[in-house]
Amino acid sequence: MKPMNNLYAFGKLGLFTSSFLLLIACGSLKPIEQSTFELPTAFTDRSESIKPAEVAKRGDFFNDKYLLGLIDEALRNNQELKIVTQEITIANAEVKGRKGEYLPFLRLGAGFDAEKVGRFTRNGAVEHELTLDGKEFPEPLKNQSIGLSASWELDIWKKMRNQKKAAFHEYLASWEAQRFMTSQLVAEIAATYYELVTLDLTLKNIERYNELQKNALKIVKLLKQAGKSNELAVKRFEAEYDRNQSELIRVQQEIIGLENEMRFLVGNPTLEIKRADQFESIPMLLATDEIPIELVLNRPDLKQVLQELEASKLMSKTARASFLPSIGITSSYGREAFKANLLSSTPESIFYRIAGELLSPIFNLNELKAQLTIANAHQEQAFLEFQKVSLKAYLEVSTQLWSLENLKVQLALQKDQVTALEEANRISTVLFKAARADYLEVLLTQRESLEAQNKWLDSQKQLINANIALYKAVGGGWF
Repeated sequence: MKPMNNLYAFGKLGLFTSSFLLLIACGSLKPIEQSTFELPTAFTDRSESIKPAEVAKRGDFFNDKYLLGLIDEALRNNQELKIVTQEITIANAEVKGRKGEYLPFLRLGAGFDAEKVGRFTRNGAVEHELTLDGKEFPEPLKNQSIGLSASWELDIWKKMRNQKKAAFHEYLASWEAQRFMTSQLVAEIAATYYELVTLDLTLKNIERYNELQKNALKIVKLLKQAGKSNELAVKRFEAEYDRNQSELIRVQQEIIGLENEMRFLVGNPTLEIKRADQFESIPMLLATDEIPIELVLNRPDLKQVLQELEASKLMSKTARASFLPSIGITSSYGREAFKANLLSSTPESIFYRIAGELLSPIFNLNELKAQLTIANAHQEQAFLEFQKVSLKAYLEVSTQLWSLENLKVQLALQKDQVTALEEANRISTVLFKAARADYLEVLLTQRESLEAQNKWLDSQKQLINANIALYKAVGGGWF
C-alpha cells in the first residue's frame, strides 16, 4: 500500500502545483484597457450639411477622357498595385489555413516492418517457444498494416477560431490596403496629368512672350538707327530674349521628366501621354459645405487600421487562451497482420484505439506570458495607429476645405492681375514705339505679365490638386 500512497500523494502535489502556477498566470489574463478616442463633430469653424453626402465614383469625378484612359492603364499595369494584390492572395490563404486548424485531422496510412531479435534475449527466447497454427513462429517477424488515424484538439476556449477570425480581418485589411493604394495611385496620376497640362500652357506663354521680345528687339534696333534709343537698350532686350529661351528649355525638360514619371505610374515605358490643351475638362468641384465628418469613414486607410485593430484584439484573446488547459482526442482504426493474406481476417486483424488527453501548461509559463505581452503590445500599437490615421484623416479634410476656399479667392485676384498687366503690356509697347516710354518699363511690364500668367496657371493647377486631394481625403478614387 505504501507505493500507492506515495503515488497518490505525488499526484495531489502535481495537481496543486499546476493549479497554483495557473492562478499566478491568470493574473495577467485580463484584457487590456484602452482609452477612448473621438474626433471633433465638425470640421473647424464650419457649418455641416445635414444632407447625407456620398463620394462620387471615379468616372463621375474625373471628366477628362485622356486622364481616365491613363488611370485605367495604370490599374492594369502598375507594379506596386500588383504587389499589393499578391498580399491579398497570401491573406486569403492564411484564412483557409486557420479554418482547417480547428477541424479534425484525418490520415490514411499503410506500413510494413520486419524485426529479427537475438536468440538469447528475452523476446527471442519467448518467440522460440511460440507456435502459430501448429507451425514454428516466423523469423524474422514481419508486420503489415493499413488504417485510418484522426486527431482533434477541442477548441473549447475559441483559441483557434479566434485565430481564424483574426486572419479574416487581416484579409479584409489587405483589401483595404489595395483600395488605399488605388486611391493614392489615382490621385498621383491626376496630379501629374494636370501638372503636365500646366507646363504645356506655361510653354505656350513663354513662346508667345518670346515673339513679343523678338518684335520689341526689332523696334529698339530701328529706334537706335533713328537715334531715339541706344545699344544698352538693344542688349537688354537681347538678354531678356535669351533668358526666356533658357526658361523655355527648362520647361521642356520638366515636361519630359513628368511624362516619364507618368509612364512609370501606368507601367508602360512607351506610352504616348496624350492630354488636353486647356483647363477645360477638370474634376468637378466638390461642395465644401456638404462634407459631413462621417464621410472620412470612407477612407480605405481608416478601414484598414480598423480591421487590423480587430485582428489584434482577437490575437490577444488567443494569447490569453494559451494559459488554459487543452483537450485532445486521438483515434485510429485499421488492420494489421504479419502476412498480407491475413489482413482480411476478421476480427483477428482488426485494431482500434481511442484516447483523450487533458494538457495544462506549467513549465513554459514565461514563454506564454511573453507571447501575451507581445499580443497586448500589438493591440495597443493597432489602437494608436487607428488614432493616428483618424486624426490625419480629419486634418487632411479640414486643410483641403480651407485650401479650396482660399485658392478660389486667390485665383480671382490673379485673374484680375493678369488682365491688368496684359493691358499694361499693350500700352507700354504703344508708348515705346512713340518714344514716350523707357525700354526698362517695357521689359519690366512684359516680365511681370509673363510671371502673372504663369502664377495664374499654377494657381489653377493648385485648385485642381486641392480638389483631387479632398476627393482622396474623403475616401474617393478606389472605385
